[in-house]
Amino acid sequence: LQFFFSFLSFVESRRQSIEAAVLQSPSGPSTAYTIEGLMSALDIVVNQFPSDKTFYVGENNGEFVGLRYGVANFAAFLSQAMSEGIRMDSCDEYNTDYIFQDNTEKFPLSNACGQYKRAYDLEICKSTEPFECPIDRNMEVTAVDYNQNFMPGKTGPPAFSCKPYDGSSFSGFYDLFDDVIVESAYSNSLGRTNVAGCCWWKRGALMTGGRCAFGKLNKYVGKEAADSRGIYVYPDIDFCSNPEAICDHIRTHELRWLIGFLDWSGRVETYVDAITGWSYMDELKKFVDSGMIDDAFITAVTNIVTKNCHNLDICADTWGEDPDKDYFELNRRNDFRNIMTNILNLPETAPPTVTPKSIVPTFAPTVYIPPTPQPTSIPKTVVVLSPNSTSKCKYNMVVLAPLVALTTWCVWL
Repeated sequence: LQFFFSFLSFVESRRQSIEAAVLQSPSGPSTAYTIEGLMSALDIVVNQFPSDKTFYVGENNGEFVGLRYGVANFAAFLSQAMSEGIRMDSCDEYNTDYIFQDNTEKFPLSNACGQYKRAYDLEICKSTEPFECPIDRNMEVTAVDYNQNFMPGKTGPPAFSCKPYDGSSFSGFYDLFDDVIVESAYSNSLGRTNVAGCCWWKRGALMTGGRCAFGKLNKYVGKEAADSRGIYVYPDIDFCSNPEAICDHIRTHELRWLIGFLDWSGRVETYVDAITGWSYMDELKKFVDSGMIDDAFITAVTNIVTKNCHNLDICADTWGEDPDKDYFELNRRNDFRNIMTNILNLPETAPPTVTPKSIVPTFAPTVYIPPTPQPTSIPKTVVVLSPNSTSKCKYNMVVLAPLVALTTWCVWL
């Protein structure tokens, strides 16, 4: 516990630098992701999660390198969050996977069930941890966020939602050319034409989706944890019946980070390739011990986060191709370097011997990108069409990555 407080104190000492260079959306400081939420979530994931599910903050081995392992892990996490939830400044996933048909882009509203060949409602936990939420086809949930800066003059796809299917009403699609929502039996990339039971779209800092993640959160710190184990962190939230609590609960700003930490500790830190034996924890320590100069490590981490596989040449089963993730691969690598070198001061980092009076980055980001005008209404025109053809392709609106200014470290006052 004392070692964790050392790590937390270390991160706290970099608070203003993290705010100035990490928690930045294309339009300015992030409102969806705050430093207060980050610090609160860190405390919960380390002190309230099961001991083998906590976020790795390093090792109390009597040597400073033990802390460096934790700091490098934290830097990798932040670099991925910058290209996921933070750059969109959104808690909820946007509808981006489109089908090009009739000379226009059509966005199936059933993308709430999964995008880029993923089916969130079918993704379950490992047999050793059968904690996934049950499918409830009567659930009705609507996301609080959607892309309000979709395109000048266009309202864009509405917020994701799930609702029961009565056998005749289909979710339809958003037509970019006409800027309307069209009601028809229009399928997403996996053939879904309705959104019954599809309440598990991605949310939070790492854009974490699927029934397994929300089930684990409920098991570890939600209502089930309170009812079955006496762990009262969120005793009022059943994340299986209300996954949108991540984004609309009074404690949403820590929950957005917490679901990301859970995803990281459960899917990245425990990652071991069954074929090659490649292990995230082993590679993290090798990376730190070898001087932190090889980009192969963060490239593998990016692959795990975005494709669920560290090496796309050898994995037989990976998540579908998302052009947005490829576009931001360079950003993740550069952000990782910037966070390590200019914010967390690796490899030179040493724990502070005194509490600093203030830490101010030498300069803030110098480029401001104004947001596009927000729409005044959701498209209301409804047209009834026949089911779509099989013509399919992938699409993603290009969103500018945060422009992160390098900072230099201040001298203790």
